[in-house]
Amino acid sequence: MNEISESTIRKKADSDSYSRGAEYYRNGAVGAIFRRGNLLQAEVEGSEVRPYKVTVSFDAQGVANADCSCPYAQATNWCKHVVATLLTLVNKPESVQELPQLETLLAPLDRNELQNLVLNLVSRKPELAMQIELEIGRLRPATSSNSMPQSAVKPAEAPKRPVVSEATVRRQVSKALNDANNSEGDRWDDNYSAKSDALSEGLETLFEIVQSFIDSGDGRAALPILEAMTEELIDGWDEIGDFIGEGDELFEDIGELWAEAILSADLSVQERDDWVETLEELQEAGAGTAASSELEVAINAASFGWDSPPLIRVLKGEITENGAWEGDPPECAAQLAIVRLNILERQGRLQEAVYLSKAEGEHDRHTALLVRMGKTKEAAEYGMEALSSSDSALRLAKILDQSGEKALAVLVGVHGLTLSNPSHALATWLRDTALEAGETEIAILASKTALKLSPQLNDYTLLKQISGDQWPALRTETLQILRTSETYDLSGKVDIYISEGLMSEALDIVRKNDRSRSLAAIAVEAATPTLPLEVIPICAKHAESIMDAGQAGQYEEAARWVERARDAYRVAKQEERWQAYKAGLLAKHQRKYKLVPLLRAL
Repeated sequence: MNEISESTIRKKADSDSYSRGAEYYRNGAVGAIFRRGNLLQAEVEGSEVRPYKVTVSFDAQGVANADCSCPYAQATNWCKHVVATLLTLVNKPESVQELPQLETLLAPLDRNELQNLVLNLVSRKPELAMQIELEIGRLRPATSSNSMPQSAVKPAEAPKRPVVSEATVRRQVSKALNDANNSEGDRWDDNYSAKSDALSEGLETLFEIVQSFIDSGDGRAALPILEAMTEELIDGWDEIGDFIGEGDELFEDIGELWAEAILSADLSVQERDDWVETLEELQEAGAGTAASSELEVAINAASFGWDSPPLIRVLKGEITENGAWEGDPPECAAQLAIVRLNILERQGRLQEAVYLSKAEGEHDRHTALLVRMGKTKEAAEYGMEALSSSDSALRLAKILDQSGEKALAVLVGVHGLTLSNPSHALATWLRDTALEAGETEIAILASKTALKLSPQLNDYTLLKQISGDQWPALRTETLQILRTSETYDLSGKVDIYISEGLMSEALDIVRKNDRSRSLAAIAVEAATPTLPLEVIPICAKHAESIMDAGQAGQYEEAARWVERARDAYRVAKQEERWQAYKAGLLAKHQRKYKLVPLLRAL
């Protein structure tokens, strides 16, 4: 497990969560904490009767995932319970109980012992039986040779028996809906997120099972599972729809799985007609949910299959402005094109996929397919003519580079910078790739673009390194770019100004954007030795905003801001003013018993 530091924890939690988590840690709120391999688990006392359960998984880069049973757990910002747990790991590693990994425990057992172990667990917890069946379905999908698109009616084949029973599928969907319905958040948006996440998690295994059948070419086995899933979701949607809406993304994913399963199965025309009827009945039953619209792609897949005349012509390379359709295409044409391309690629029918991607205007897919077929120059030429976004240009450039065509990759990257809304990711990639290719001027151009889009100190430092004798002029130009660039992330600008000794510019940023205390702290600590009198008002503003609002949970942070003000007064040799300021704070907040000791300690 790659250990972490307090600095890492600060970066992954907002200031309030970190402060409160640190307080929880100091107060001993972290109870049982143990580690099993790359998994850390703990119980943290909170505002509820039962402790919150924290689970943290690690990989080679550090924390892979951190989760908590509290309503405030998020994927991006860690809650106070996660903070307290990880601070315990960092500062009191001896309190973490080491447990043997499950692989070590299970290794000595033979087949019969493992089977008995599973059966005994299920006898004590019968609900595990359903999860075991689902896991077997995910791990051992039915396999068959890839189905080929049919051009004529063939006798229907008996469908393979799905590994997962219909009853189990329905129970799992019902359980997912129930778990989602019981998930709660303190605010409406928390509630929405909690319910959506619980439903997605409950359906994840079923989605994986369906996809595994499709990937193995056995769309027939996937269809009964999809039918049971969709029916059960529609039947139970009234219980949860008020909280998470019509289920647009969920039913969109289900509709595309339906389409891919249908097109991956060698169905007769009659079978396809039967599935159209089934899907239309589901559409009608799902009125009021996104199923009514998102199943349209599946209906079109069943209606047209692979044997519609315009599609057959496209797959032979006869491309017209109508693409794979006669007349106006349906609204779901783009979705259906992606589904068909997925299947063609999986079956290794790349030339047909090239024709279809061009006919349907799937430019990213078309260029990637051309590169895969070794037609790199054609891919670059097509990309520079057809691609309209810098993200698309970056994807093609990376594919070309990975194929050994660095010069073409750089050419496409330069073109991407000329498109509307060029991205920082493209600019930094082009800079690094151009340097590898010895194209210094292109690297400098890309570096300036990267700094304009999202100023970062490491990008600025690298530009300084690669520009050589050009740096004095480039420095002036780049600093002017920084002053005029518009970006939401101001920390990079502050870092660059500090590195150049431009403390007034750094302080100007934090004065104009006073919501970010962490950014202000960086600028204040750097500027205190040279501009103490400019620093003092900033410190006072942040400290007093906390104290005046009576935010007791943040009094320690307020005291740190007062401490920074004290340091600035002393650098300015104004001890009397410091003492007067401190006395004024104590008089004003004398009844705040948690705050007063912190101020007196200064």
